[in-house]
Amino acid sequence: GGEDQTTATARSVELDGTGDYLTSNTNANLSMGTGDYTVEGWFRLRGSSFSTASGSEGCGLFMNSPSSQGLHTDYSGDIFAFVWSDSEIYLHATGDIGVNAPVDQWFHLALTRSGTTVRAFYNGTLKKTVTDSTNHTGQNFAIGGYYDTNYLMEGDVSNFRVVKGTAVYTSSFRPPTKPLTSISGTSLLCCNNSSVTGATTGSVTSSGDPTASTDSPFDDPAGFVFGDSKE
Repeated sequence: GGEDQTTATARSVELDGTGDYLTSNTNANLSMGTGDYTVEGWFRLRGSSFSTASGSEGCGLFMNSPSSQGLHTDYSGDIFAFVWSDSEIYLHATGDIGVNAPVDQWFHLALTRSGTTVRAFYNGTLKKTVTDSTNHTGQNFAIGGYYDTNYLMEGDVSNFRVVKGTAVYTSSFRPPTKPLTSISGTSLLCCNNSSVTGATTGSVTSSGDPTASTDSPFDDPAGFVFGDSKE
């Protein structure tokens, strides 16, 4: 059983890999500084995200500019790694997040910093911990690319959230089964609206021709009711 949730924010944005990406409007609240933060969202990649124009760098999932901090997929043969890089740390090569990027399947990613500890989570499982004190000065985010037509993602993004001042997750957790909400410190919450550029918190603009979709990683709990006992 299981069916798409009908909640208004159980939505996503579809990117076709040929010019589509989103950019948040410049906002000082998106500059994480040296404090705690959380960046998270659901992603679903298509096969071409790892080939042709993307080359060995894979595709960009999101980027914080101008600090050049971002998360992308890294392609080598048939192995894909999620890579978080900035001016001081690289979760790369011997330090990658440690999972293969699934194709045509929703997955949840979260990056948090608490103090000087950065944690990378895949589907709620803590995959990597590193020490980092980088001053994140970027005041906007690109989603699905690197602010231009290089390394574009082909696939879908749902409920992308940036929280300033709080590490929402510090140990392994069960990914939320409902759309995210704007908790205290939320600087951006988007890709959850009937409009491509609609957002619960903050604002975004689009490049190319992305489309809004009712498809999402969330299931209606009522869809899991079986039998006469309704359990």
